[in-house]
Amino acid sequence: WEKSIQVGNEMYRYSDISSLEMWKKNPEIAWGFKANFYKMMNENEPHEGYNILLNYLKKKMNENYFICTSNVDNYFEKAGFDKNKIYEAHGSMKLYQCMDKKCSILHGPVEHKDIKIPDFNPENFVAVNMPKCLFCGEIMRPNVSMFGDYDFYEKPYEFIKKKMLSWLNDIKEKNKKLLILEIGCGIN
Repeated sequence: WEKSIQVGNEMYRYSDISSLEMWKKNPEIAWGFKANFYKMMNENEPHEGYNILLNYLKKKMNENYFICTSNVDNYFEKAGFDKNKIYEAHGSMKLYQCMDKKCSILHGPVEHKDIKIPDFNPENFVAVNMPKCLFCGEIMRPNVSMFGDYDFYEKPYEFIKKKMLSWLNDIKEKNKKLLILEIGCGIN
């Protein structure tokens, strides 16, 4: 997370450019960086590893699985995993929230299809025409947990988290075996 990225004439650590502080101080740069991520995410497909894992879970585990991921790219669902068995612990880029957390609490998140991702200059990552909240006019942001993010609106993920914890509790109560695969995780 400490790799530096050049944005215009400045160098930023990934952890800085992906922080709540950046969204508050320089939303044009934060959105430009994320808009580029959306572009890459939408231009690519989940790699073959997703299909291998899904086929294993279907055939060998009789679809008795749960995915807990810190990925925010929605690739598990895109690859065909049951969306009711995916807990996205850091949120999802298919939802947006208002920069004003009180507005998010009042109105909830907004789906990706209702918001236009801003255009950005690929030379300096500066975004223009940033999306505005449909309710209060404040800037929207992806509904993902960023570094130092005390404004992340977690409510959309509470139900599936409870479902996952219930699934884990059922395994424990029935004294079943549990297989945990930790694949490609970050340091946080």
